[in-house]
This record gives sequence, structure tokens and C-alpha cells, in this order.
Amino acid sequence: MSEVWRPWLREVVLPGAVISAGIAGVGRVIEGPLRGWPAEDELNRWCVRHRTPLGNALTWVPSTYADTPATIAMSLVYGGWLWRETGSVREAVAPLAAITVETVCFMSAARVVGRARPDVPWLDRPAHTSSFPSGHTGATTAMSLTVAHALARRDVPGSRRLAHVVRWGVPVSVAASRVYRGMHHPSDVVVGSLLGAWTAGAVRRALGIPTL
Repeated sequence: MSEVWRPWLREVVLPGAVISAGIAGVGRVIEGPLRGWPAEDELNRWCVRHRTPLGNALTWVPSTYADTPATIAMSLVYGGWLWRETGSVREAVAPLAAITVETVCFMSAARVVGRARPDVPWLDRPAHTSSFPSGHTGATTAMSLTVAHALARRDVPGSRRLAHVVRWGVPVSVAASRVYRGMHHPSDVVVGSLLGAWTAGAVRRALGIPTL
């Protein structure tokens, strides 16, 4: 096997298959023994009761940013920026690679789970996929952590501070917005965030990008 592909098999393909199966298993437990876990949806109902025009407008931004076309476009923008800043092909392809791996894992698990979205009024048009896990949250987490890692390694004033904002602010705002807007159950975005975090690290290791 080529030395180029060996890290991908070790860091991404094999663990990714295990993680996807694990997520699918958790989802089936929620849908089966837990009967959809209706108690967690009280948070969705609470959000509906407390929606305001301002809250609707503010949550539209991160939720739309997390849409698939926007995520792909932003991964290319970030990749171009990293290419200009580092001249490294590995750095440049990392954002797109991260969301690609996350999407494969997400789709594999979601197809098995088939969870319906919360039974509340939706503020966005739902994708034709299972609610569990949240692909929007997973992809933006994977991309944000990848970019934040690159920012934290730059020797530029304020870069590390910006890295913290990207690392925490973007994923949290997307996850909260998806729940607020009725598109996902709380457990959907939690598991999606964890998947995205694993994906970012796995792709970074597979590409041989230095740690902090």
C-alpha cells in the first residue's frame, strides 16, 4: 500500500467505520428503547415559546452558513486562504477533506437511524436526511476546528484569539440555531459536534499537519 494512503486508512477509514457504526447504534437506541427520547424535545418546545423576530433573524445567519452549498463554498474559500498563507497543499485541502469525511460518516449513520425531525414548527427547509446526527453541525464543526487549528499556529498578533472564536463560537452558534429553529433535537447536534471534532483531528493527522 502506498505510504500516502496508509495514514488515511489508519486515521480515517477504519476508525470512521467504527464511529459511524457507533453513532448508528446510539441513534437506534434513541429510536427504539428510548421511543424517540421525547423528554429532550422540551428544549425545542421551549425555544418555540420564546422565539422573537430578533432571535429568528440572528439564528438564520449561522443556520444558513451551515447549509451544504455554503459549507462547501466556505471550505474552498478557507482552502484558498490557507494556500496563500502557507503554500502547503495539505493545509489547503484540509477544510474540504474534513467536511467530506464528516459527510460520509454522517450519511452512513443517518441512513440507518432514520430519525424524524422535532415535532415543532420549523424555520428552515429540512434536508432529505435523518435528523440524527446533525450534518450541518458536524460539517461546520469539522471545518471550523480545521481553520482554527491553522489560525492558532500563525505567528500573527490576535491570530490565537481569533482561533478561539472560530473554534468555539461557530460550532456552538450553529448547534444552538439548529435547535432553536426546530431543525434538530438536542442530541442530534451534540453527536454531530462530536463527529465533527473527531473528523477535524483525524483528517489533520492523515494529512500530516503539525499539532500545536
